[in-house]
Amino acid sequence: MKASVTVAVEYGWKSGAGYSGAEAAQEVGEHLQVLVDRHGGSLRAQQVVADAKAKRSPIHEYFTWDDIVAAKKRRLDEARELIRSVTVKCVGDKEVEHPERAFVTITAMTERGPASYMPTLAVVSTADGRAALIVKAMLEAEMFANRYHQLVEFTKVVKQICVTVNRLKGRQRASKKKR
Repeated sequence: MKASVTVAVEYGWKSGAGYSGAEAAQEVGEHLQVLVDRHGGSLRAQQVVADAKAKRSPIHEYFTWDDIVAAKKRRLDEARELIRSVTVKCVGDKEVEHPERAFVTITAMTERGPASYMPTLAVVSTADGRAALIVKAMLEAEMFANRYHQLVEFTKVVKQICVTVNRLKGRQRASKKKR
């Protein structure tokens, strides 16, 4: 017979999420888990909003309830989605035969404030732009590795990500020492 083990769950905020406070993260995480349990093991955004409408809900304060302000925020989200949805393909370029995102944001990874989007082809055509995009790619690769490291099916991928990111970080350190 297998003994049951009680595990304490500690919630936190995702890096760069724009929220702060360990206690707040714990409260929100626990409340979302209550909602998961209440809704049969999964959760939909509509269920979270419905719960948050109640002023007594611990997640109420994380939403914009002024419909005019909320509509403006939503339009900004739609604009971001539109920008992220456009692809570009260099016809005749054997190295870039597949479509890729036409615009990338690199400033949001290093500065606070609204993200600004730049044409991908312009970014990769300069040393500084390429370096910034590599930093962004490394951060995203590390996020992928952190998110899926527990899946044995991705063990080799996660290991290769770690090796590659560490190699690139080593190159960056060596480059900075030369300056």
